[in-house]
Amino acid sequence: MVRLKGTPRRVLQPFLVGSVLFAFLAPGCRGDDTLTETDSGAFYSVRLETGTQYRYTVWSIDRFGDRILSSERIRTWTVHAENVSVHGFDDVTVVIDSTEGEPNDTLDFRFLASGDIYQYGFVSRWIARSESKTIPPQWDLLAAFSLGQVGTWTVGVADSAGSSTVKGETRGEELLFEVLVNGTLTAVPSYRVDLRTSSLLASIWISDSPSAFLLFRDEIVFPTTPIRGELAQLTEVATPFRPL
Repeated sequence: MVRLKGTPRRVLQPFLVGSVLFAFLAPGCRGDDTLTETDSGAFYSVRLETGTQYRYTVWSIDRFGDRILSSERIRTWTVHAENVSVHGFDDVTVVIDSTEGEPNDTLDFRFLASGDIYQYGFVSRWIARSESKTIPPQWDLLAAFSLGQVGTWTVGVADSAGSSTVKGETRGEELLFEVLVNGTLTAVPSYRVDLRTSSLLASIWISDSPSAFLLFRDEIVFPTTPIRGELAQLTEVATPFRPL
């Protein structure tokens, strides 16, 4: 677990997230907190534990970057299993994604001891949803926390030829989110990860205390339709002993 101390950071309430996080395209302010590394030496150590449930509220985003309130729906992630052998590795965490109005999906992650986080097929799903293009799924490096608080890396390829890539970046930006954790409203610290291509932008806020993806936001830089992208905000976490 990362231990943070110092002056309090901003707390982002779920109902404010749509308007506040549209500003993620501009550089954010860094807090005055001091970060102590984990005992394992990793800057950030995330693990989704089997049986844990995560509930998100999801909205489509209009071309101006605002939430389309009528599009609101619920997404639930249930951590199905850990250390599964799939897609060439035997340390995979399997998550069942259940979203209103959509078929259930299976999401595969790898959480390395270094702090790095991989997801299988993240980029291919993103490209298919945003640009209606098909590219082969692969292991994409969502977060390179092994680089520390600030770093850049290649996430994966963004076209079938492999000539276009998705770039990732962390800038040490932190934010507190209010989330129900086992029924208790809790201020959860997180770090922001930005992902981008020449035409797409995404932002993910990730916590290791508790381990969670707190917010996903993706959007098209120059939208040609009324829908610019999608926003998913975590509202509740329940451990295996406290189901939603």
